Formats: sequence, C-alpha cells, structure tokens
Amino acid sequence: MEIIIKELANTYKNDFLDFFENRGFMDNPEWDSCYCVFFHHDRDIADWCARTKEENRNDAIKFIENNKMKGFLAYYKEEAVGWCNVNKKSVFSFHKTRENVYDENDKDIVSIVCFLIYHIYRRKGISTKLLNSIIDHYKGTDYSYIEAYPEKKQGKEKDHYYGHLSMYLKNRFTVYKEFDNYYIVRYKL
Repeated sequence: MEIIIKELANTYKNDFLDFFENRGFMDNPEWDSCYCVFFHHDRDIADWCARTKEENRNDAIKFIENNKMKGFLAYYKEEAVGWCNVNKKSVFSFHKTRENVYDENDKDIVSIVCFLIYHIYRRKGISTKLLNSIIDHYKGTDYSYIEAYPEKKQGKEKDHYYGHLSMYLKNRFTVYKEFDNYYIVRYKL
C-alpha cells in the first residue's frame, strides 16, 4: 500500500475538506463537525459544543488560508485517507482536555494533537508514516521537541486520536510526564 504524505497548504484545502466531509468520521458521525479546529478554539467546552459544523468548517478554511492550521495529509491513490494536526504548541488551546501541559520552554515545542485515519485504512501503519514525516519535517528547525499527549485508557479505536503510546515509544519518543489519564511524550529533535 503506497501512502504519500503531503504537508497541509492552501493547495490541499479541498482535499482536507473532502477528507473530513466524506471519510474522516464515517465511523464516528458525532464528531463530524470538528474539522480539527477543537484545539484552536480557546473558549470552554460549553461554547465548543454550541458551535455549528459550518462555523468550524469556515474556521478551518480560514486557518488553512492564513497558515494557522498546520499538519499533514496521508494519500492513497490520490485520495486523502489520513490527517495529523501538528503545529507549534503555543497556537493550541489545551484547557478543555489537558491540564498541566504548559511549561516555560513551550516556545521551542511542536505539538501533535490529532490523528484521524479513514476507518477502513486503520492498522495499516498510516499514523506511523504521518509521524515519521513530522519528525523528518521538523529536524533541523529551531524547535527542540515534538510533543504528544496519548491517553492511558484503551477505549474504542476511534477515540485514539491522540495516537497510541506504543507508536510514540517505538518511534523514539520518551515519557516526559505522566498524569492520571494521559502522558506527555517527547521526541528530541
């Protein structure tokens, strides 16, 4: 299975939208309004829940066009089948789901906040290919670490959007901090 990874850019905006609207949440329709702007939303969870799909879609378009949303798309046969939201840590708002994430050295950290793989292509190594592309992309930059926040609980497959701890550990991430429900893992660039 040949997977091609492309960095999100305005050029791929329609591929991003097509993925979210036609494949990304086929097995999880209750999340289909997200468009991966959840961590860009800096208000509380009640405000997030009151937002419409159209508001999130419009924000995603604006963020892509303004280069605020960054990440990587995975393609199979010229169709986007996976996505990873990764950006400098300071652009994300973690207060709705994660406590104790911020640190005094956050300015030199890139954070991975979401993996989304089309459900029929899960368990085929696409997340790992995305992760390796992220590592390759950020090597040699001014960033010191790539950081991620995998859950401890082993729930439904669709709920592992932070990525699995085992994937990170197999790819030379180490546990930086541990909390009741999640880890902070880091890769030293």
